[in-house]
Amino acid sequence: MTEGMDKKLIDFMGDSTGIAIIGLGNEYMGDDAAGMFAIRALDKVGVGAKLVEAGSDLMGAMHEVGDHEIRRALFIDAAGMSQEPGSVRALEESEVGGRCISTHDNNFPLALRYLRSLNPGAKVLFLGIQFQSLEMQEEPTLSPKVEEGVRGLVALIVSALSAGFE
Repeated sequence: MTEGMDKKLIDFMGDSTGIAIIGLGNEYMGDDAAGMFAIRALDKVGVGAKLVEAGSDLMGAMHEVGDHEIRRALFIDAAGMSQEPGSVRALEESEVGGRCISTHDNNFPLALRYLRSLNPGAKVLFLGIQFQSLEMQEEPTLSPKVEEGVRGLVALIVSALSAGFE
């Protein structure tokens, strides 16, 4: 994990209300499914946030995020960041902007404009997980390093959400 990630997440989560966590990815393209696996793990733990499995259709899932109660949107996706596989990096909205670090076309800028049209003050944070392999598979699985990165990220998110309730 990137140094200072826990503080960044705690600051972002605030009082842990009005949070949507959106997982992106194609579960049949290896590590591209990292965002989806993270959402499923968070769902098993039972966190106090709206969890959305957007898959590779972010705009199609935005109706679930567009709730007027959402004040913070945390996007999780596999990304090509030239880092060690499984590494997680927090990117501000301005860092993602129009760049395509995602492994698929999710039209992130359009989704953000939609979110802001409903919730003008919504904060956004993008968590990229460096992929190792994007090879097509019959069954959804992650490489060991990316799976470890997802587990660490899930633990960090749970901790950050818990800190907001204290």
